[in-house]
Amino acid sequence: MNSFWRRYEKIIEIDSFLPIRQEFEFMRASSYKKNEILGEGFRLRTMRFRGQISQGLLMPISTFSEIPENAALGEDVSAIIGVRKMNLEEKMRTFVRENGKRVGLNRMLEVCKALELQSVPIEEVGTDLPSKYPTVEALLERSDGEYPNGGKKEGIVIRPTEPIYCPLISASLSMKVVNNKYLLKNED
Repeated sequence: MNSFWRRYEKIIEIDSFLPIRQEFEFMRASSYKKNEILGEGFRLRTMRFRGQISQGLLMPISTFSEIPENAALGEDVSAIIGVRKMNLEEKMRTFVRENGKRVGLNRMLEVCKALELQSVPIEEVGTDLPSKYPTVEALLERSDGEYPNGGKKEGIVIRPTEPIYCPLISASLSMKVVNNKYLLKNED
């Protein structure tokens, strides 16, 4: 029975980005998106209908005249009808590095917003951090605490708001301070 339905129906997975076309207009009120990264279309996301969770869209293949009648069972016809998967990893590589360099904090936050991603919490921004945390002990104390969801923090990452290339490490400056209490709690 599963193969029967796959032959006659097009299953579109959540997080797909659907093009502007009449067949998807019913989604405009709930799913329309327009931004510089994805362009204009409809983002299919998990929704609740009549009390049930929906994690995809099932449509008759006959809805899409451009799909060949001889399409093989299980053939991916997404490109034919203009459905794109968010290719998140590829997009993140493209936008977190521009012109081969890591982007700054503000640009990273713009990209996260455009891709509808939640960034890690930005706890503190400032130019006086070296004077506020002059010792390893002060940094370890700063790395302690809990995430908003209540879990123990793994630590903190410290980096300039605008990337600074360091020839010594052949990369942009960045430092992780691991929370010792987290390490001890999760030691097995």
